[in-house]
Amino acid sequence: MRYTLSIIDPGEQVRMLASSGEDGLPSHCHSFYEIAYVRSGQGLHCTEGHTVRISAGDVILIHEEDAMHSLQPLKGDGIPFSWVNCLFLDYFIKFDWSFFKAISLFKGMEHSEMDHLFQAMTREYKEKREGYLDALRSYLRIALIRLMRQSTDNNGITESYVQRKKTTCVKQAIEEIHRNEIGKIGLKELSNRLGVSATYLNVAFREARGMSVGAYVRDHRLRLCAELLTEGQDSVADVARLCGYSDMKTFYTQFKIHFGMTPGDYRIKFSS
Repeated sequence: MRYTLSIIDPGEQVRMLASSGEDGLPSHCHSFYEIAYVRSGQGLHCTEGHTVRISAGDVILIHEEDAMHSLQPLKGDGIPFSWVNCLFLDYFIKFDWSFFKAISLFKGMEHSEMDHLFQAMTREYKEKREGYLDALRSYLRIALIRLMRQSTDNNGITESYVQRKKTTCVKQAIEEIHRNEIGKIGLKELSNRLGVSATYLNVAFREARGMSVGAYVRDHRLRLCAELLTEGQDSVADVARLCGYSDMKTFYTQFKIHFGMTPGDYRIKFSS
């Protein structure tokens, strides 16, 4: 599932959400930024190829486009799973995002402080009193600074610099992949454009996204195919060719593995 910018009021550039009951968040991606705080209970945070147990006080930050992720509650300890989510556009607040991975999980945060910050943000957003957007921006900046400090405290200055360099490299690679509309660009060409070795880029990409550059390019091509199938009138074969597939058997196999159905069935189910 891909959430569009329409769920955020362009006049506000930010939106606060909270769980109702013990619901989670289905697997989704989006082009805006997201910071989620677990208020109580335990759950699972699932990303592309990774599942991590989360609990009260943990914070999840997503600041890369199309990073698939979900939150699922765990039951059994008698404490309800609840969370607060802040969604915001990239120009709502200026910050050095190179300190963070595409999807960053922060465990062991100071529970009372983060709880206070997110309660204050939720209250400001709900009441919408004079200056509430400035207040939201200030609380969000404090939360991000706390996360940045934990990141540097845990990694150390030297390791933090190395990680920031890798994060920047991966971010630039993803921008290049998305800039290529039909998703044909590969590891060798990407590494040449960025001025790094193919091995360095692939290792950095696996650390940040949990998959190789080739796997990300493949998934990106398949998402483009899915959009063309539901929004256009081209045949399945033409869509495959537009997205760089010369072998229809390979295309059908990869599409069914990724989406759980054939291209034709996908078009029937999701076409508007």
